[in-house]
Amino acid sequence: MCFYITTYRQYSCGHEIPELRQWVDCNQRRCRLSQRHDPTEHSCPDECTDIPRVDQHLVVGWPPFQCNACRGIHTANGNGNGTTSEPSSSEDEESEEEEEEEMEL
Repeated sequence: MCFYITTYRQYSCGHEIPELRQWVDCNQRRCRLSQRHDPTEHSCPDECTDIPRVDQHLVVGWPPFQCNACRGIHTANGNGNGTTSEPSSSEDEESEEEEEEEMEL
């Protein structure tokens, strides 16, 4: 049956931060959740299922440092693994370049 797989990073503090959640299609013709579900006329309630398997969880990285929350870094998305609420230096440079271009006009 179909299911979701969620990948995580496990930081040295022990926190696991989710990175990606993706649908995995079982490709079975008797699964109503699958793209390969049998489109022909059949007794679907008797023959098919629409109950997904239990979500699968997989740790894919082990950074050698604590998560942002444990390091006291506030993040915009709140999960300890996203972008900080402060603009990056490249964003600052881009906005400065745009301002200079406007002043030249």
